[in-house]
Amino acid sequence: MSDYSHELENVIRETLDHEEIHYDFEKDKGYFRFGISLPGKIKRVDVIIDVKMDKFVTYAICPLYADYENDEQMARAAEFFCRVNYGLLNGNFELDFNDGEIRYKSFVNCDGVVPSATVIMDTIQCAAAMYSRYGKGLLQILFNDWAPEDAVNFCENKFSPIPELSIDDDEDENDEEDTDDDDLDTENDDEEDVLSEEEVSAHLFDLLHRLQQQE
Repeated sequence: MSDYSHELENVIRETLDHEEIHYDFEKDKGYFRFGISLPGKIKRVDVIIDVKMDKFVTYAICPLYADYENDEQMARAAEFFCRVNYGLLNGNFELDFNDGEIRYKSFVNCDGVVPSATVIMDTIQCAAAMYSRYGKGLLQILFNDWAPEDAVNFCENKFSPIPELSIDDDEDENDEEDTDDDDLDTENDDEEDVLSEEEVSAHLFDLLHRLQQQE
């Protein structure tokens, strides 16, 4: 005997079919599984709708994992999600300290009621919206060692950490005049003076952050 509601299964199946979402259903375990594409830095997440007797839980699993062996990164990620989760009305991010898995979870109580298609789709769309909004901050936590508060503020458009740079025409002319001198040390410049894109971004962010603290 299955330990999930076939009535809930059928309602969710009809909703996904109506929305033309292609899915797999694990009959023995009672859950739907499919992927959704997202705008923003994180392009895709895997979605699981776990059907129970009187409820269902929707998980949107991030394709990126935190490094569970890196205590500092795990601490930053945990604080980032705590700051993001505070005040959320529907669902929350979760971080597994055992393997670094990141997911967004929504719970729907169906005791005595049958959920509408709107309620079912809200759990999926809410997860997509959260990844679209906070995904770029999560990437800064995982790859650029940002402070959690700065990453959240970046996602919520409270400041932009990487200002655009422009080069004046006068500077271009001066560069052309000094071409002969620059050619003398081309090899050394390539090896020692060229910064990677990540280094440039980090320097610009640190500078802007210090300026903001002085205001």
